[in-house]
Amino acid sequence: MVDSKYCYLFMNKAHLRRLGLLGEQFLGQPYRKYHSAQETKEFIKRIDQALKTGDPLQYEHKSHRDGKYFLRTLSPVKETGGQTVAVTIVSKDISEIKRMEQSLRALSLTDELTGLYNRRGFLTLAEQQLKTAKRLRCGMLLLSADLDNLKKINDTGGHQEGDFALTQAAALLKRTFREPDITARMSGDEFAVLMMETSMRDSKALTLRLQGELDTWNAQSERHYTLSFSIGIAYCAPPFDNNSIDKLLRQADQLMYEQKERLRTRSPWKNSRQRC
Repeated sequence: MVDSKYCYLFMNKAHLRRLGLLGEQFLGQPYRKYHSAQETKEFIKRIDQALKTGDPLQYEHKSHRDGKYFLRTLSPVKETGGQTVAVTIVSKDISEIKRMEQSLRALSLTDELTGLYNRRGFLTLAEQQLKTAKRLRCGMLLLSADLDNLKKINDTGGHQEGDFALTQAAALLKRTFREPDITARMSGDEFAVLMMETSMRDSKALTLRLQGELDTWNAQSERHYTLSFSIGIAYCAPPFDNNSIDKLLRQADQLMYEQKERLRTRSPWKNSRQRC
């Protein structure tokens, strides 16, 4: 319990232990003495709200002390005349619940096999990137990559070998592109990478770097197959509209499928880029 000046009036044994305090040395001491400036600012804001309205309220709080999450319930304490003179704070540890929520969120946005974003995760983050690109007025480059011959790998080596090929393909993409780029497994053998602050002029260097990673892996591998991608690259410059991500995906996918048709007779990196 704290008074209207945010000084402690009461603290139970559990909270005393958590703060490392003994006896009643806390009495009359301000909240800021035991907490960071940021936590104190948030606390004062919530206490002021309870004092002003006289109504109870709840909010989630992450402790800077140990990173735990708490659900705080603030209940005003009123005098006989109805004036609020203090506030009781009950904190319930919800750290395990928050960890479960974060795990479920991660599972809903990431591909379990490769650790990349899944299609939902890609689209969620791509929409955020689109807003940033609009604000900064910078272009976006999208690479669509299809792992070649996955069905043949599955047929000859089994699905476990196919899964291995997919995880290796994902690792090659992660090594090739920057950490801020959104790299995702869109479906079975289809991947996508969305890049900001990258121009169409960079596309050749990016594909050559990816080809270099593939060449290195294939040279060192003792598998009965080699890894290769069919790719398509599309670029979108401002001004953007709400369908810009969909347009990029359609264009890059179309170019990637066209390239698969050319693989028998032409270089896999030739004529596979387009602007929107």
